[in-house]
Amino acid sequence: MDELLYWIWLSMVPGIGSKKFLNLYNHFGDIERVFHGKEVELHGIHNISPRDINSIMNNKDLNMAYKYLELLKRQKVDILLYKDKKYPHLLKEIYDPPPILYSRGNIDIEKLSISIVGSRKASYYGMKTAEKLAFQLASLGITIVSGMAKGIDTYAHRGALQAKGKTIAVLGCGVDVIYPTENAELMKEIEKSGLVISEYPLKTLPKANNFPARNRIISGLSLGTIIIEAGEKSGSLITAEFALEQGRDVYAIPGNIGTQYNKGSNNLLKEGAKLVTSIEDILEDLVPYIKTEISSINSESFKDQKESIDYLNLTKEEKEILEKIKMGYNHGDDIISHCDYSPSVVNSSLTMLELKGIIQKHRNSYFIK
Repeated sequence: MDELLYWIWLSMVPGIGSKKFLNLYNHFGDIERVFHGKEVELHGIHNISPRDINSIMNNKDLNMAYKYLELLKRQKVDILLYKDKKYPHLLKEIYDPPPILYSRGNIDIEKLSISIVGSRKASYYGMKTAEKLAFQLASLGITIVSGMAKGIDTYAHRGALQAKGKTIAVLGCGVDVIYPTENAELMKEIEKSGLVISEYPLKTLPKANNFPARNRIISGLSLGTIIIEAGEKSGSLITAEFALEQGRDVYAIPGNIGTQYNKGSNNLLKEGAKLVTSIEDILEDLVPYIKTEISSINSESFKDQKESIDYLNLTKEEKEILEKIKMGYNHGDDIISHCDYSPSVVNSSLTMLELKGIIQKHRNSYFIK
């Protein structure tokens, strides 16, 4: 309780943004020491100016922090600190991680994440593409990250939810503020099975300058970012820039060269973004991460259950396809023709079964190991 109070206190000090906050934390190793520290102890800390020092020294009052903590409890909002074990490990790696995250939902869903972002004024094709990609990736256990904006973001979240998968909505306002208002029901759904997060305090309104900073969190939570229908000045291009700065993959869906909605995403492809025509293009890059995750599951949680296919939490599609292989339908085309799934779903499921070490591929035939 006391520790939380000090973190909230420092986040309320005027002029202390995320970088300065973490500079102070890294210097002192404890935010309580910042509160109780003398002025002379604050001098010489990187990026902490005399004005910042005055701001800290003149705002040493925990009453506001205590009242705010009580408000968070009443609103059933969770707090995640940079130092916590559950703080998303991918986000912690970026240059400017938020010291505090406010959230509603399940914080334990971030492990394998891909972000999908794009135009608010998307075409029907763009929205359906976002929905389909999100559905397919979420069906394979990959968390979908987006910003809950109109257009592409909305359909990315919907696709993940339709697959009964996990999705994270990163807001440019407080987690108690519904924006856009037409996504009120979507927000409730995400809170039930996914996660809604923000670095902004409660009651923060969705101001325009909040969103570029928000975008670094979207890319920071993800192994890669998929851009769908971005115009030349689309905010999703900022997310792509952050992803590149963070050393993450950037993908783009090719679009009609005759429409303004695709100029930004098509330019990304010219500049070296990875072309996506199916989820296989993304899964290829996730192989090392998926294998690491599966290896961790095998070694830590399921040592005595390696004879059971359930220990890997196979999807319904994967189990059914595995049964077809057991029945002797080994060739890829035979498996597709004897399943009630689209070729894309079958191929994705075969890829995941192969990555999980259950089957092996020889030419275009699949065999149980």
